[in-house]
Amino acid sequence: MQPAEATNHRRAAKANRNLLITRIVLNTLKEMNPQYPHVSFDPLEVEIK
Repeated sequence: MQPAEATNHRRAAKANRNLLITRIVLNTLKEMNPQYPHVSFDPLEVEIK
């Protein structure tokens, strides 16, 4: 099987699309550098009734 035949399938197109989207999302998240919010109280002191 030639490389063109092996990649000329719907499955290959979807895999390439998924890889591209994953890379875009990953790079965007790295640039954003998301952080957890700082907690302004001690969670150990919270009493659940």
